Amino acid sequence: SEQSINIPGGYGNYHQLIPSGSDVYLFHRGDADGDGSYDWYYRKSSDQGSSWTSATEFLEFDKQYSAYAKVASTGDDRIDFAYTPHPRGDDASLWYAYFEPSTGNWYDVDGNQLSVPFSRNDLNPVWDAAATGKDAWIWDVRSNGGNPEVLYATMEGGVECEDCGYFFHDYRHSRYESGTWDTNKIVGTHHLRAQANFDNPDNESQYSPGIYFNHQDFSEIYLSRNTSLRTDDNDT
Repeated sequence: SEQSINIPGGYGNYHQLIPSGSDVYLFHRGDADGDGSYDWYYRKSSDQGSSWTSATEFLEFDKQYSAYAKVASTGDDRIDFAYTPHPRGDDASLWYAYFEPSTGNWYDVDGNQLSVPFSRNDLNPVWDAAATGKDAWIWDVRSNGGNPEVLYATMEGGVECEDCGYFFHDYRHSRYESGTWDTNKIVGTHHLRAQANFDNPDNESQYSPGIYFNHQDFSEIYLSRNTSLRTDDNDT
């Protein structure tokens, strides 16, 4: 039956349910500190959702506003977690860690155990906003047998659009192999002429239509974009 779950500090949203063996994990964010920086928590149910453990904070967001995350698992003893801060703030880089349900431990991409709650200062970025001059936004993540992969958008401004924020949106794919993230651009789009982002009341130019793995067939990726102006100089 329907039940209510108390979120630490309120503001609980972006809930993601992940099965692992006979258990189910619920990931969500909240604001237990009351400082307007929304941290991330998980809780576990061993009876198919009839009861839940108390919330465990695992990601401490060390800036104002929020971290946005995607969580995925193939059902084995590994849950992958990738996140970006909202580009409206600062340093919207992309970060990755994974969780091992059997031990309750968190690890960075190299398998080094993390103390919880951890922060982005404990991780090496998948995409470095400061180094590239482009902010990122996470869209999807998958384990890939221990060589994790992430799909995301990167954004940059342009002199033609000084008053509307981000001008170019690029979809990118990164895979971790042999100790490094191999990153490739999938497709780029010019957000004004090709409508890369959705119309929204706050005119937030950070939003892209989206890109995802087919989690039933990982050889496939789905993305949404406007194809009416594929001759744009920034489209590849």
